[in-house]
Amino acid sequence: MWALPFVCVIAGAFLQYLGISTLKEGFHELTALHKTPKYGICKMSDSTVCNITTPPTTITGSSASSEVVKTPPTTIFSASLDSHAPNPGIKKFAIDSDTPWPNSTYILSDPSTNHVLALRGDRLIMTPASAPDAIHWELVFEEGWYGLRNAASGRYVGYDPHNGSKLYCGVKKLGDWERMDFRHCPKGGYVIMMTFWEKKRPVRVVKEGKREVLVKDDRVKGVEGGTVFRFTKV
Repeated sequence: MWALPFVCVIAGAFLQYLGISTLKEGFHELTALHKTPKYGICKMSDSTVCNITTPPTTITGSSASSEVVKTPPTTIFSASLDSHAPNPGIKKFAIDSDTPWPNSTYILSDPSTNHVLALRGDRLIMTPASAPDAIHWELVFEEGWYGLRNAASGRYVGYDPHNGSKLYCGVKKLGDWERMDFRHCPKGGYVIMMTFWEKKRPVRVVKEGKREVLVKDDRVKGVEGGTVFRFTKV
C-alpha cells in the first residue's frame, strides 16, 4: 500500500514538467509569430508599388495526402498612378462634338454639309449658320427623357400633328411626342432617337424640294439610318 502514494507523487511531478514544457513551447511560438511579418500585409512605398507578404509554403489536400507547395515570400504588383494616364496613341473622333447635357444650350449641325438646325416660323430646317434664323437649342431633361427647346420661341421639337413622320417645333410642353434620346457614334457625334410607341426611331435629314427638313423614319430600326449631328455648346 506504501507504493501507491509514491507512484502518485512521481506522476504529479511528471505532469507538472509536461505542463511547463508546453507553456514554454507556446511562448516561443508566440514570440516567433510576433517577429515574423504578418501574411497578407500590403506595404506601399513612394513608388506606389505594393509588396504583399505571403507564407513560404501552402499545404493543399487532406491530411492523409497533403501536398506542400512552395510560394514566393512576397507578391509585387504595380499600382502606379500613371497607369491610367491618357494614351497618346488614341485617335480623336472624326466628328468633334460636345456632349449633350441637360440645362445647356447648343447649336446642332450636320457635319456632312455644315448646315445647322434652325427654326423658321414653326418649321424645322437645316440652313447655313449665317442665315437669320433661331439656331440655339436648350437641352431639357424631364422624367428620364430629353427634349430640345428652341431658345427664342420656348417650344419643343416634336412630331408634326399633320404629318407624323415630319418634325416641327410648336409645342410648349415636353410630352410624349417630344421625347428623345441620343446615341453616341463611334466616329463622333450623336444620332437623335425619337419615341415610336414603346420603341425608338432615328431622326434623319431629308430633302423636301429645295429645303432640308427633319423626319423620324418609322421604317428605319437601327441607329445607322439616322443623321449624325454635331453638338456645339454655346
